Amino acid sequence: MPGGGVGVGGGPATPAAKVKPDQMIRAKVVVALYPFKAIEGGDLSLEKGAEYEVIDDSQEHWWKVKDKSGSVGYIPSNYVKEKELLGLQKYEWYVGDMSRQRAESILKQEDKEGCFVVRNSSTRGLYTLSLYTKVPHPHVKHYHIKQNSRGEFFLSEKHCCHSIPEVVNYHRHNSGGLASRLKTSPCDRPVPATAGLSHDKWEIDPAELMLLEELGSGQFGVVRRGKWRGSIDVAVKMMKEGTMSEDDFIEEAKVR
Repeated sequence: MPGGGVGVGGGPATPAAKVKPDQMIRAKVVVALYPFKAIEGGDLSLEKGAEYEVIDDSQEHWWKVKDKSGSVGYIPSNYVKEKELLGLQKYEWYVGDMSRQRAESILKQEDKEGCFVVRNSSTRGLYTLSLYTKVPHPHVKHYHIKQNSRGEFFLSEKHCCHSIPEVVNYHRHNSGGLASRLKTSPCDRPVPATAGLSHDKWEIDPAELMLLEELGSGQFGVVRRGKWRGSIDVAVKMMKEGTMSEDDFIEEAKVR
């Protein structure tokens, strides 16, 4: 009969299972945490907050990506974060592994009442709020963000929230025991160093380098501030022969 069939032993045939199309491989999408200006041909400039599709992440420090206009090039991998893993890094006030001393320095430079950052605590998995206040004198207070048995976050047990962003939002409107309300965060997060000047550039033409003041000295040599191509800040380490291994030198050869 049309539309029918006979199974083994004369019973009705079991309908054939539908074949599902092969599952599409999802593209890895990253978000730029910092702006980056392409230096060499083959690099791609990054716009902070923009999304990029990763084409090749086989190299540790430089990934090939594609922007929304279809342009392709290499970018420093530590300037981006996978979109699905972004977490707190989408917020201007989160500064990751910044040290207590560095946080104090940046907040004091801003010199704004209620300026703050949230950073990873020295205890793994915990977070610290660093807050600048001018009362009774300019200084930085540090508060541990705690978590109760219900998994709620708080700076004061009277005001518990389901997430750290909710804690920050609450204290933007209420001091709730803090030295000040949370009012603003530093204008720009400190930009990390890149491994090399470009995805395939590890050497500088001395003619493109201008040496400036001395930053420090020691048993290995002298470090001076420099400008590459008149605009890019670099630290130039002038080594004493035989004082450092090649591997150690490469580790330090990072643009600041």
